[in-house]
Parts: sequence; C-alpha cells; structure tokens
Amino acid sequence: MNISDDFLKLSWEITPLEKRKRTKRFILVTCLSFIGLLISSLFYFGSDFTSWALRGGIKFALNRVFYIVIGAIGSILFFFLLNFILPYKKRTYFLDNEKLVISKGKKKKYFLWNEFDCFYLHRFYRGSSNKQDPTAKKILKAKQTIEGQIFYLRKKSTNFFARFYKVLVVIYSEPDNAKSVLNLLARHLPKKTMKSTSDLGLVFYQFK
Repeated sequence: MNISDDFLKLSWEITPLEKRKRTKRFILVTCLSFIGLLISSLFYFGSDFTSWALRGGIKFALNRVFYIVIGAIGSILFFFLLNFILPYKKRTYFLDNEKLVISKGKKKKYFLWNEFDCFYLHRFYRGSSNKQDPTAKKILKAKQTIEGQIFYLRKKSTNFFARFYKVLVVIYSEPDNAKSVLNLLARHLPKKTMKSTSDLGLVFYQFK
C-alpha cells in the first residue's frame, strides 16, 4: 500500500493570535445558537411564556424574556472578554512514524508511540440520550470547522500506582488537517470511543 507523505509526517503550529481569533468565532456561533434555541423554545413551546403571561400579564412575560436575552448577551460579552485576556501560548506539533513532539510555550516533550494505550476523539456530549440533540451536534460541527479536532492520547500505566489515575496527552489539530491527524494516529494506536467514564476519576492532562 502506498502511503502519502502526509500520513508519514505531520507538523503544524497554532499561534496565540490564531487561537484567539478561532475562539472568538466559536463563542459567537455557540452563543447565537443558544440564544436562538432559548427564544424559539419560549415562544414555540410556550409553557414558560404562557405561565408568565397568565401570572403577571403579557408585559410581565415580555419583561422576563427581555431579561433572559440581556443575560445571554452579557454572557457573550463575558466570554469575549475572557478570550481577550487569557494568555494563550504558542503550540507546535510534530508527528511521524516514530514519535510525537509537542510544545506549549517553553514546555516541550517527546513521546514514543509505544508509551500510549489508545486515543480518543473529544466529544462535547456523550451517552445515547444526547446523541440526537441537534444543538449539541451543531456546536460540535462548528468547533471542528472553526478550531479543529481535539485528540486525547491515553498513556500506559508505568507502575502499580499509575493504575489508579489516567494521563491524557492532548493534541489540537488545525481545522483543515484533522483527518490527516486522525489517520496518522490510527496507524499507531487503537481508536476508542470516548464515553462518560473515559475522563472521569483522577485524570492528569498534558499540554491541554
């Protein structure tokens, strides 16, 4: 089988400016989705709005809706401010058939593939009850389109005490190379589905 160079070697970097711009776009898309869902649920399903109108009149109900929308807008502004002041660090990644090299700011580390058990794709929602949630699917798709995919690589237990905790090495892909990263990881590690218990318990994240 012929394997292209993209599957044998990958490298990319995510600068603080790129991260800030992508997070800003994702916050906007996510918050607008929630606001639209909130307003449509109030007027379409009508249970809350009707009860407020019956209890205090139409003006009272509209005021409640107004305060909810103002609160949602305030939340958007808060997340934008948080994104503006957070000290993002430059990230670099290098993957080939022998190793994985990650840096975040001044921190840099080399990993061999045999140091890991498996890898997961990050999920916003888990469990069969939430898989059909259209809002969750929309948010997940927006994140992958704007920010790329997140991969969790689970390290092997190296001693007796390591059996009682988990170490997950985190990789953030670019929006346009997530499939290549997935294919390269799958060449060296088994891919497992992230469940509700995959990152529970005592978990240490590296390069998150």
